[in-house]
Amino acid sequence: MPMNDLQRAVLETTATRDQAEALLEGLLRAKSECDAVRQREGRQDLMAQVRGASSLDEAIDTTKRMIAALERAVQQGRERLRARGEEAPVDAGGVILHGGADAAPTNGRALTSGRSR
Repeated sequence: MPMNDLQRAVLETTATRDQAEALLEGLLRAKSECDAVRQREGRQDLMAQVRGASSLDEAIDTTKRMIAALERAVQQGRERLRARGEEAPVDAGGVILHGGADAAPTNGRALTSGRSR
């Protein structure tokens, strides 16, 4: 059964959110590494002193807001699909399946279930 536009949008938005979460993890690692180097070398973050936050801090905050907005969009899409009596797509490690709330993809992430974060 082919996906409709809303199902496809939920799936694509979920993938985008997942990419943003990976980006956030990278930003957090980079901040930790930069902080360690700066501390080891006894240097100050001049940007943070002037602006109150480092460039990485700002990127982390922006990415967190983007993830929250994407999660809201995914939830709204799921709610609209449920209201229409339609199944939400399931992303099983890049393989698109169809399934309802009981669907269990191989990677354990169904778009019809809530996020654990």
